[in-house]
Amino acid sequence: MVPGHSKTGRGVLNGVQNPVSTAFAELWHGLFRVARALAATAVVWRAHLWGMDTRDEPLIMTGEQVAELLQVSPRTIEEWRQTNSGPPFRRVGRHVRYLRPEVLAWFQELVRHG
Repeated sequence: MVPGHSKTGRGVLNGVQNPVSTAFAELWHGLFRVARALAATAVVWRAHLWGMDTRDEPLIMTGEQVAELLQVSPRTIEEWRQTNSGPPFRRVGRHVRYLRPEVLAWFQELVRHG
């Protein structure tokens, strides 16, 4: 809350309409709305690569699909899995599966630290 402002008397300070105070309050509330919208958008985009349309892509992927996505050989994916240096994976019985958002998030971390 901005000092001197209330929901009923925005821009009123000591009973006097203050245009600077009003402008500041409007700017403050506008920035707050933008910050909330950006935070919500960041959650959606966190696990996606910029410019990549993922709406038709599978959520659960095989090692071969991950290899194709990352443009490496399936053998590289297998080696990464065995040394715990690749993207997170899960076992479904004897089958290994990857979640697409986790693979993309892992890749983005490589860019930041590489």
